[in-house]
Amino acid sequence: MPDKWPDGYSAESATRYLRSKDITPQGLANFSEVFTSHDFSEKVYLPNRNEFLYELLLERMSNLKNRDFRTNETLWKVLIRCFRDLVEAKAHRVVRSVKYTEIIVETAKEIAWDETLQSEGLISSFVESVNLGLEYSCLQLGGDQSVGLLSNMLKCSIALFERSSADTARSILTSAIELYHLSNGAVSGFGRKTLELFLKQCLQSILKLWEKDIGQPLQDSLDEVVLKTVYCLDLRDKLATNLTHLAGSDVAITHLFEIGLDHSDVETSEKLYTAFAATFPASSCVFLQIICDRSLIFSANFLPSIIESFLENSTSNCEGIRVCLQKSPELAPTYASQILALVGKNGTEVSEELCQTILSLILKGYAVSRQFTSFLDLWSIALGSSETADLVEKVISGDEFVRIIGNELVLLSLTQLRSLLRGLKLSIDINGPSRANQLPIRALMEGFVPSVSGCLDLTKEKMVNSHIDLLANDLKFILEVDSGSDDLWRTKYLFLTVYDFTTMIPHWEAAVKVMLKSKAKCEHFFYCMFRIREEVEYDIGKLFSKYLKFLTSETDNHSLINVAINRWIVVFDQLMSDDELEKFVAIVFKSKINLSSIFENPLALELPRLSSRIISNIIKLAGDASKSEQVLGLIDLIPLDGYFRRQRESLINALSELSISIGVARSIDRLLQIPTFRSKIEADVNEILRIVSAAESSSKKIVLAVFEKIWTHHCRQSTEAQSQLYITKMFETLEEGLAKQKKKKILAVGSSSLAEVTLVVISKSAMLGTSYSSELTRVSKVMFDAIGSQLHKPEKLTEEQVVWLLSSLFLFSEEPDFPEVAGTVTNSLVKKTELTFNIKKKLFAIHSVSASTKHLMAMFLALGEESDSLDEDLGVSLSGHLTRLSAQSHLKAFNYLVHSLQDVQTEDLANYVSLVVAFWSTAHKADAVNEYHGLVAQSLSTLIPALDQMSGHVVLKLLEGLKTLTSSRTWLVAQYSLELILAASFKVGISLELYGHLHAEIIYLALTQVLSNVFLFNRFRLSNRYHVVVASLRPLLKPLFYSKDSTHISVAFSKKCALAFQRLVSNLCEPPSNSNFPRQNGTQSSLSAPATVMKGVLRNHLPIFLLNYIHLTTTRSVSKQVKDQLEASMYVVLDVLSPNELILVSASLDSAGRSTFRGLTENYRKFGKWKDE
Repeated sequence: MPDKWPDGYSAESATRYLRSKDITPQGLANFSEVFTSHDFSEKVYLPNRNEFLYELLLERMSNLKNRDFRTNETLWKVLIRCFRDLVEAKAHRVVRSVKYTEIIVETAKEIAWDETLQSEGLISSFVESVNLGLEYSCLQLGGDQSVGLLSNMLKCSIALFERSSADTARSILTSAIELYHLSNGAVSGFGRKTLELFLKQCLQSILKLWEKDIGQPLQDSLDEVVLKTVYCLDLRDKLATNLTHLAGSDVAITHLFEIGLDHSDVETSEKLYTAFAATFPASSCVFLQIICDRSLIFSANFLPSIIESFLENSTSNCEGIRVCLQKSPELAPTYASQILALVGKNGTEVSEELCQTILSLILKGYAVSRQFTSFLDLWSIALGSSETADLVEKVISGDEFVRIIGNELVLLSLTQLRSLLRGLKLSIDINGPSRANQLPIRALMEGFVPSVSGCLDLTKEKMVNSHIDLLANDLKFILEVDSGSDDLWRTKYLFLTVYDFTTMIPHWEAAVKVMLKSKAKCEHFFYCMFRIREEVEYDIGKLFSKYLKFLTSETDNHSLINVAINRWIVVFDQLMSDDELEKFVAIVFKSKINLSSIFENPLALELPRLSSRIISNIIKLAGDASKSEQVLGLIDLIPLDGYFRRQRESLINALSELSISIGVARSIDRLLQIPTFRSKIEADVNEILRIVSAAESSSKKIVLAVFEKIWTHHCRQSTEAQSQLYITKMFETLEEGLAKQKKKKILAVGSSSLAEVTLVVISKSAMLGTSYSSELTRVSKVMFDAIGSQLHKPEKLTEEQVVWLLSSLFLFSEEPDFPEVAGTVTNSLVKKTELTFNIKKKLFAIHSVSASTKHLMAMFLALGEESDSLDEDLGVSLSGHLTRLSAQSHLKAFNYLVHSLQDVQTEDLANYVSLVVAFWSTAHKADAVNEYHGLVAQSLSTLIPALDQMSGHVVLKLLEGLKTLTSSRTWLVAQYSLELILAASFKVGISLELYGHLHAEIIYLALTQVLSNVFLFNRFRLSNRYHVVVASLRPLLKPLFYSKDSTHISVAFSKKCALAFQRLVSNLCEPPSNSNFPRQNGTQSSLSAPATVMKGVLRNHLPIFLLNYIHLTTTRSVSKQVKDQLEASMYVVLDVLSPNELILVSASLDSAGRSTFRGLTENYRKFGKWKDE
């Protein structure tokens, strides 16, 4: 049959062809398109055409023996179109055919199990058909059919997710969920058997879908499906059985558990855990953590039974025991011994961190149960037992665990502590010192330390301090016990730290004798001796040599070195000999610690003997190129005044020998902020030339800055013999070097080292005066000619070289021939090279020297159109030209510009704003002040209406100009101009949201600075304008608050903006008593009188501002980082207002506002109001 219906064909022939058994799926699809076309309906009369085709398609597609019709994407589209046409014709009876349901069910099965059919087009048509069936109730499904269809649709969705067809996968998943809700509705829901079938066929797929990125709405919908099926009352008794066939990721299984837990009471939650733990034992700890994190009060035997099951299990789970003890630490005393044995048994599988946590929880359990003394017995037994596992012993004798015990130990009664100490002393006397009898004493001392440091709350600190005082005599015996054990000496050191020496004076002599006779060589033995030497004078010389030997043998012990640096360097600096101190610093530098940690102790640079040796070792390191990065980091940590001059000289020389990278150049530059005049690069001309030549391209700019510093330092003391010799030698070297090269070779690569140094000398020799004028003239002449010659033939130069040459040419702007050379160079560049924007900028700078102002402004506007944003270089060149103008020429040019503003187009605003700001900042204070007043006011009145059309960076440029006007150019601002500035500030403030997140914060800060300048430098003009001032503050206050529907909150979360607002309000409310106020008879009668008058006028308007703040506080939210600054600014306002005005504010508020106001005033009285001592 043809694609287009010809004349002469009949309805009979068409229907006969459609019913033909030989028709192919594609043939049927193609002819169906023609059959439903407008052309067919005009030429052939066939009533119920759509009904005929719809039933024919259903018949063909429902044929189970030939799936080709069901899997043809075009046929599905025709079927959907027929369906919609029949629905529009209200033929609902026709569309609700049983075959429609059969097609949907069978197609879902085929797509789910055959990857070749999982095309996005076919699935999209299938999903649309399912949705139509759901919408018009055409799917006549039984329970089993519904489950089967759901299962296949879920499988299909999973397959699509795995093939990265996420959108199509989500669409079929959405339809499946809607089908579930229709099938398992409130009226005719799934029966018990159907639910069990659903769990067997669908739940596994749901678990897999949870692992995909299905989106939160679909996630929530699947959660609801699971809740109504897996956890329904009918199946709760078979939950464990229904879980057995599941296999999924830990995340999916955990989520399944959480869904049930969220909607269960305590009893059901316990059963849920039991079922899941039995089915998925590998995740039992995860389930236990989840259920224990809930605020549930478990039955008495729930957690004990879990602990017992873990203890009985050969593959025990210590993590599960941790969770149980964390939830109910009071269970610890019952199972402590078994848990210790279990942890020790599984030591290789248990991390030290987990072991530490479990044992800490056991300790807590004993403390909570008021059985702490029993725990001490258990701890002592474990410490003294040879059967204690290595891991357990390591933890229970570790520093952290001992500190935890100490924190609890100090809370025992005085009687209990004395009894404990008597027992420990007896044990030491009989058995000698051991861990079992030393560590409890050390734990007690560790518990005392926070009290001495003031780290405890007052109540606890008072009790502990009482224990410290009353137990002094009971503890003093520990000082006279001798042992090589570091544990014992550490206990002694803690004792010496906790107790005041004046309290123990009778015992020092005997204690020191015992300690000096000791042959101990452990860390804390030395600390004890150093501590005693801080208070009691004795000969410590021999001890230092022993300590240094000990330190040398422990150079890999980072903590030992760090303690020495952080705690004992004052003792070392004052008492060590020069050799000993030198050896100590050498040991530190040879150790593997991070050397920057030396300077974490600020005293390291305040002790002259020590700091000198540290810097000497850094200088030695600087000679090793492999350690250059480390050295550079150390150099930056030392302030310049921390070096002796010779040390800086040596360090600069050492760095000069390295490869001149950015880091090396920056360090040299920093060291030369204070000159030495003795280092090689400061004294030897050839050395600096070598370094400039050898510098990497990335560091060349910094190296030239280094030379500029050196040259400037010598020029400043050019009368000194040393500097005279250097300057003379520099000119001789430059003249000799330039003479050896032809003009075209001086700048052979665009920027040779010799040329760069010469240009620095030419540009920075003003301080030399006429002393070296002839030498400077000769060098300048050679360079000027060379640059001009090079630029006359720019064909072979790169853009970068041309830009550099033009920048260099600008340095010679005072030369008589400069205008002529500039013109020639410009013509050459225009004819022989492409003028990029960067080249044009440099040409603009060159022409700014001699061009007319009108011509230069025209060039500025033309170049501004080529730049995406306001170019700073152009502005600098323009300002330089305007500064050189006479007052009359400047005024004339400004007048021309202001009159040109009337016809400015929106796209040119940025450039005109730059021009206006440049004229503001370069105006000459002359007799024509009134003319300037008029021009400034006219320029402001023209620009302010255009603020709405300005982008953020243009507004920022205008605000920068206003800052200049209101600070250093106040003589340009008349009363009318000041009011225009306030109006502009108000308009920018209410339009902050228009400038985007990128500019809003910067504009806000600039705006506060403009208004602060107005308040500080122009207050005398505001006496009758405070209502306008307060109005201009309101737009700045509102952005600091935000609401749920706020679209622009960058300012609301900016602490910088809040601080700027606080300063602004302070400047307004605390007027300075200085010369900004008019004086009478040349003097002020009282310094505070004008300020008092101004505050009195301001007081009339501040209540409105305060009311505005309270309204925003009650209706909007404020971020934490902004709130404190806002309240502080309101305290300043409250300082100004009188009690009567505060009563007026309170009376103007509703109940919510009054409550806020009351809280503000109470905080003001507590924290904001000045209180005399």
